[in-house]
Amino acid sequence: MEWFESWFDSEYYHLLYEHRNVEEAEIFTANIAKLFPPIKYKKLLETACGKGRHALSFANKGYDVTGFDLSINSIAEAKKLQKENLALKFEVHNILDTFDQEEYDIVTNLFTSFGYFENTLLDLAAISNLKLALKKDGLIIQDYFNASLVKNDEIWQEKTVNNVHFKTKKTIENGYVYKEILVSDSKIGLNNISFEEKVRLITLEDFKQLYKANHLNIIDIYGDYELNKFDAAFSPRLIIIAQK
Repeated sequence: MEWFESWFDSEYYHLLYEHRNVEEAEIFTANIAKLFPPIKYKKLLETACGKGRHALSFANKGYDVTGFDLSINSIAEAKKLQKENLALKFEVHNILDTFDQEEYDIVTNLFTSFGYFENTLLDLAAISNLKLALKKDGLIIQDYFNASLVKNDEIWQEKTVNNVHFKTKKTIENGYVYKEILVSDSKIGLNNISFEEKVRLITLEDFKQLYKANHLNIIDIYGDYELNKFDAAFSPRLIIIAQK
């Protein structure tokens, strides 16, 4: 089992990242909807959708949204949102497998839901599957961290959420960002149980090569959820818009 299969299905993953809030998703999806309104781009696929916070926000703006994720627990939570908006549906699915070919006007891959694989061939395969899901002239929206700004943590970072204590430390090695996560949960007697995240340092130039190899045309590049232009020296995010 890959590290992300167990970690993303863990309740502690969702606790650690609970700060990824609804307000942030709303800002991003509102700006996307202004650029690519649902009256023109009706069908949207969110890949690696997690618990569906972006998917719900997109659906509330008028998109017909399908979301998938590898995590069974995340999809179980996401499906609860279908009661709030009937334009939503969710499935358990792996991004490395093809999905509903030529069905969607927009395919999204948000909040660094990429870079987990062991080699570039798998990255290429994942991008290819995003493309295959698109209708002619459809759009991919991919949101990644800005690799230029990632640095080692000098000390352990600590936080407590719902009486669960987390210690995290980030290191960069051989083109990957490694995050060690120690979890202590006194309610069930866990003490410093270890998890790991491992994400590739994929630069803008790397993404350009991945998109070029898949015959995708990059039409815009943004650096934050307000959709300001990307600057490698300052932008917190790397948001790529590409067209089939």
